[in-house]
Amino acid sequence: MQRMFERLRAYYQRQRLAGKLNLLLLFLLSVLLANTLAVFGSLTLVYSSNATLWTLERFKVQVDTVEHTLLRFRVTHERVDAQAAHDALSAAEVWLGRIPARVFADPDGAAGEDIPRLMRGFGEQLRAYLYYHEQSVALGSRLRQTSAKLQERVRLLRAQAWPESLDPVLARLVQAILQARLDQQEFVLGEDAALVGAQRAQLDRAIEAALELRQRAPRIEARIEAYALTQEIQGVAETFWRFAEYTRRKRDNEAPLLRAAQRVAEQVGAAAERQRPTIVRQIVLIVLCTLLASLLLV
Repeated sequence: MQRMFERLRAYYQRQRLAGKLNLLLLFLLSVLLANTLAVFGSLTLVYSSNATLWTLERFKVQVDTVEHTLLRFRVTHERVDAQAAHDALSAAEVWLGRIPARVFADPDGAAGEDIPRLMRGFGEQLRAYLYYHEQSVALGSRLRQTSAKLQERVRLLRAQAWPESLDPVLARLVQAILQARLDQQEFVLGEDAALVGAQRAQLDRAIEAALELRQRAPRIEARIEAYALTQEIQGVAETFWRFAEYTRRKRDNEAPLLRAAQRVAEQVGAAAERQRPTIVRQIVLIVLCTLLASLLLV
């Protein structure tokens, strides 16, 4: 009987030891699984953060491309540069749509909506700038054509037989038309706003001389010519006012447009700098989890 109790006692001790070993094994497996999940999660976060950082860099490249193309466009005024700026803006908007809004959050946790808002304003300004440029180019070409046609009509009108009493009127008309065309050319080259008032004064003087010719012309044909001349001068004036207005709008948009591009680039650069420490912390977490798992296995 004594031997049987000894055997039972030894059996239960072995079972208790086996249970403790099983619990220890289960604990080690749980820790290893937890570390594996932590490593996997950290790797996922690192991949996501690196993808976001890469997207930020691509977005900034496109914004820089828009800015550089605009600077070149201001010098060349070539359509190919305008199209390149528009294409770069469209590409930047696509890259921006792939960036989570939380990336642009401030360090204090405020929601970061500045970049999307700045990009919307920047896009509107750029499209308006390019539209004003296209309109000013088209109106400038039309202005040169109508001005040359007007000058030729004045030359033909002056070649007709007129009373000597109208020679001073014709001289004022010719001088006003020539000076107006000269002011137009200087405005196209320098975009001096002071020339707009000078152009208005010259065209008003030309219209006044043409009306006087119409009233004092001895022949009905000459009156009709003077009337047609008055209409053409008014047409040139309207074209020039529109040309000057679109030129002013384009010029006024240049500085805010470049400032907006620089602001977007600065904000994106700050967001990228905030992203890099996050990636470093995630890599450190992966290393610590890996070391802990290795120690447990040893």
